[in-house]
Amino acid sequence: TRELLARIKTSARDYDAMQDKAVGLIKAGAKKEEFGGLLQTDLRKAQTAYTTAIGDLNEYQETMMTQAGKAAEEEASTAIRLMMILAGVAAVLTGLVGWFITRSITGPTAKIVEASNKMAEGDFAFEIAVDSKDEVGTLATAVRKIQTAVRAMTADAKLLTAAAVNGK
Repeated sequence: TRELLARIKTSARDYDAMQDKAVGLIKAGAKKEEFGGLLQTDLRKAQTAYTTAIGDLNEYQETMMTQAGKAAEEEASTAIRLMMILAGVAAVLTGLVGWFITRSITGPTAKIVEASNKMAEGDFAFEIAVDSKDEVGTLATAVRKIQTAVRAMTADAKLLTAAAVNGK
């Protein structure tokens, strides 16, 4: 770009000098042939060099803009690809977290339901293995208390039955 700008500056200076020479000829009352000769030769060459230098700078700038556009498109494509990958990773992580949360609730709840069903069938000889500290853990503690109370009532009923049979 510096070379192109230097060419423009040099050719503009030369073109200005030729224009000044042409104006000087007009002011001096030069003949048509002399003025026309300047227009056809030196002034035209200077003008052509100046417009060519400007055209070369334009072409260079167009090339640079095209390259910058392609680079921007590539960066946008990369950014879109990265966002899609991150969205996929986020979706997978969200699914995994949801699955773990669901399992942390449904697993202990299933154990409590199984324990309740055993107690409904009269089986109280088991331990409820739920140690969580949330609402499900509170529910498991309540079912354990029910189990302990029913075991105690069953033991008392057996004692009373045995005492009644023995006549006490």
